[in-house]
Parts: sequence; C-alpha cells; structure tokens
Amino acid sequence: MEDVKPLVTESFLTSSFLNRPNPFQTVESFNSHLPRHERSDLPPRSLESRLSFEVISNRQSFKYKYMFEKLSDRSDVLDRQIEDASLILAERYGIEEWSDPSVVRQDDVWAVGRVCPEVQDSKITEQSCWLETSRLRGHGRRIWLKWDNDLKARGVEAGEAGIGLFPGAIIGVRGRNGGGNYFSVNEILSMPTSKTPKSAPEDLIKMSSSLNSLPISFSVACGPFTWDDDLEFLPFESLINQLTKEKPDLLILLGPFIDINHPFIKAGDIDKMPSEIFKEKITQKLKKMIEVIPNLRIVLIPSQRDLLISHSVYPQSGFDSTELGLNVKGIVCLTNPVIFKINELVVGISNVDVLMPLRKEEFFKPAVVMNEDQSDDSNSKDIISRACRHLLRQGSFYPLFPSAVGGGADLVNLDLIHHDLLDLRTNPVDILILPSSLTAFSKAIDSKVIANPRQLCKGKGIGTFLRFTIYPLDEENLKEINCIKDSNELQEVDHKICQRCRVDIVKI
Repeated sequence: MEDVKPLVTESFLTSSFLNRPNPFQTVESFNSHLPRHERSDLPPRSLESRLSFEVISNRQSFKYKYMFEKLSDRSDVLDRQIEDASLILAERYGIEEWSDPSVVRQDDVWAVGRVCPEVQDSKITEQSCWLETSRLRGHGRRIWLKWDNDLKARGVEAGEAGIGLFPGAIIGVRGRNGGGNYFSVNEILSMPTSKTPKSAPEDLIKMSSSLNSLPISFSVACGPFTWDDDLEFLPFESLINQLTKEKPDLLILLGPFIDINHPFIKAGDIDKMPSEIFKEKITQKLKKMIEVIPNLRIVLIPSQRDLLISHSVYPQSGFDSTELGLNVKGIVCLTNPVIFKINELVVGISNVDVLMPLRKEEFFKPAVVMNEDQSDDSNSKDIISRACRHLLRQGSFYPLFPSAVGGGADLVNLDLIHHDLLDLRTNPVDILILPSSLTAFSKAIDSKVIANPRQLCKGKGIGTFLRFTIYPLDEENLKEINCIKDSNELQEVDHKICQRCRVDIVKI
C-alpha cells in the first residue's frame, strides 16, 4: 500500500492541472489597448526569421575562476565604485569638489560615499545610517549621518516625497561635521538614472520595413518548471505546447531547470542522472518546438539553483550546450546576467531575486524633493517601482552590498571582483526582466519596461509567465525625421518602448 500512495497523489495533481479552469488566461496587461498579433493561424514552416539577435555582454568574461578573491582586490573594487560614482554625481549636479565628511568644519561641504549600517547584518534606520568614504575622498572612514529636519533630496521623482536608502547605495550628501562624530545632512543627491538607448532613424526604418509594420512577439518563463511532488515537468510541457501553437519569435527560459532545492534532488530520490532528466524533459521538448517553428530563437539563462552548472556564483556563466544536448541551431545558452539586442531593442535580464532583498533592506527617508521636472509619475510612490529604480540609478544589476545572506530564495553568492559584469550604465536597456518571488508585474519606469514573470511553478501550485508584443515605430514619422535632420550631425531617435510594447502576465 505504501508504494501506491505516491502514484495516487501524482495522478490527482496531474488531473487537477489538466482540468484546471481557464488555462493560459491573461491576468494582467500593460498597454492592453495595443492588440495582440495572432500568428497561430500561419503555416508552421512559412515563418521567416524576423529578428536580428546580438549578444552585447562579453560571454568569455563570465568564464572566470571564483573563490580566488583577495581582500585587497575586494577593497579596490569597492573603492573604485565610489570614485566612478563621484565623477557621475559631480558632472550631473555641478559639484566642483568633494570633501572628507569625517573632518570637522564650520561650513557646509559636499561628500560622497556608500550607504552602510552601523554593523553588518543590521538594518539601516533613522538612527543608524552611515556613510563609507573612498580612500581618496575620506581615507575609507565611516561617518554617522544625522538628518536635518528640512532635508532636501535631488535626482528623485517629484512624487516620491523622499529617497530610498539601502546597503550599497552610493549617494552624495551636503552638510557639515560640527562635532566630529557625525555628519549633519541637509541635502541628498541621488545617482542619475541610466540613459535610454537610441538608434539612427535610417536603421529604425530598415527594421520597420523588414517587419512589414507588424509586431514581434516573445515569451519569458522562469523556473522551477515542475512541482515539488515529481520531476515530470508537466507544466513545462504544457507551456511549450501552448507556445508552439502561438509561434513567438523568441522564447526566453530562465532557470532553475533541475533545481537543487527540489525535494527529490535534495534526498537523492532519482533513478536517472540529472543530465538525463534534463535531456528528456527539457532538451527534447525544445528540439521538437524548433522543428515546428524552424526560425524560432530559444534563449536559456541559468540560475544559481541549477544543478547542472558548475559556475555557482553571480555573475554566472552559461550552460554547457554540448553536455545538455542543446547545441542545435536556434538554441543559445547565455550568461546570468546578460544584455542582448533583438532588432533595435536592448534587453537586460538578471536571474537572481534582487527586488525582494532591496525591499527588505530599504530605509525610506522623507525629504523635500527639489526636482525641476514636476510631472506626476503614477509609479513614483510604489515600493516595487522604487526598488527597480535603484538598479537604474546605481547602474547595476545588483547594487546591494553586502549581498543577501541566509537560506532563502534571494540568497546570492556574489563575486565582487567581477562586479563590472553587472554594469547597467554602459549599455542602457529598453526592457529589463527581473525574476522575483514578488507578485508578477510589468511597469513603465524611467522610459523603460520592467517586468517580473515570477515562477512557473511554486511548491504544488502553478504560476505565471510573460508574453511581449512589440510594435515597430511609425515608419512615416521616422522618414520625416530622417529627411529634416542636419546632414552633418547624426541624429538618433528614442525607441519609445513604453508606448509600443504590450506585456501580458499569463497564468499557465
């Protein structure tokens, strides 16, 4: 009888899933006024490739040896981050000179540094917020920040009514050290948000013409892809079957695929090698999908919870496509994080949960916002939107330092020496995909579309995935811009992604 019970449980779970009401129902949409472009009625092999695909991230740089960090190297990286940020802040706000906040002075001065708590593993509060300086700007000393009653903030949205601070955030402050043991702050400077990608009008015209003014579509799903009760991957199979009917231009799959936290894996209760399970449940399904949609592009990005990858730190190299049988045309294994282009659009993906720890660690300090742009942003007071803005303003896929610790889903093994691989400022993005255990969302934030697909499976339940529909820019308008531009000056055009992108959050 003991051998029968698991089969009954598995059958019940499978039956419940197959007979679930309203499968693949859209639960929320961003820009729902834009129509979906149905391609399911097109003959399978008549589909021509409509995407140009280019990886911007240097994949070779992610194949580094880890666990060889020196304390001096870590210190140099942290110091360099403050120095680089000081140049950006000085240019943005016209600061002529940075001073040491630990030196007693009678006049107000500007200082720059990294926000940190008084002791590690403690939270930043009103009474416990410290500024860590660089070796050049303050000999690496830390100083307690004491807030003035009429505190002002610059570089934040008009509706934010203050500024969010967290361990690792680099800010500028104005004030004075009148007593030696604290720095009295009367003004805070936020890092400016990363820029928006732009392209030449003639390039955008070519893209629009090649698409016949029709939209492109792609889907994003994040693991785990099976329940805790089995390793049959039925939800994943159902997803692939549905997307095969929809015929997207691109499919992005984010790990974990074979999850190290799965009860069967942790207990060693499997009768096949993990690589065999992957090939049978993942690789075979993807190959069949490619056969039906030969010009489909499939992207796989690992997670730190993936069993079948030797690189278990972040930034993380990609899967070994040969080992997993993925070395076929149309399937590409990328790094974590990664930035790539599809046509003119720049997409950034980081497959670690940075939003949850940012929300946990953030201390919000109310302040009078000194902002020239007084336009009202509907997302300015939203906690999740503010967490997303932290990435854009700090110019990093993971601005939190120290990284999240513990045994939860937001645990990150951060390799600080290679923090330059997390850069978001050098290559700004149009679309940012940030998988998180928070509720799935899609938002327009600082002229970018930021979305969280959440997990496809969680425990014994099912989750959601994302479906993008992106229309090309208006070709006639682009031709007008191209005709009137100064022939001696290259004029580039904003991609306006927030106006032409529809995102559906779909329950599997």
